[in-house]
Amino acid sequence: RLALGASRSDLLRMIVIQAARLILFGGVVGIGFAWLLSGFLASTLVGVSSHDTLSFSLAWALMTVIALIASVMPAVSAARTDLISVLHQE
Repeated sequence: RLALGASRSDLLRMIVIQAARLILFGGVVGIGFAWLLSGFLASTLVGVSSHDTLSFSLAWALMTVIALIASVMPAVSAARTDLISVLHQE
């Protein structure tokens, strides 16, 4: 993308948006499965009701933040890449 004229901020934005889409999709699927398996979850967790919205929300938020941080770090590294040295290596 950088070789074709994209700016570093455009590259960073593109990578993070693509990751955010995957994170959102995975979160929705994960929450759906967790909701379906809530009976098993309630039997293994002490003091948590089978459909505890707070626990589901906090777990989803924590995993979303961690996944976004994990996707931003390589995106920043890719945006900082020296294009000329990479093209010379190819």
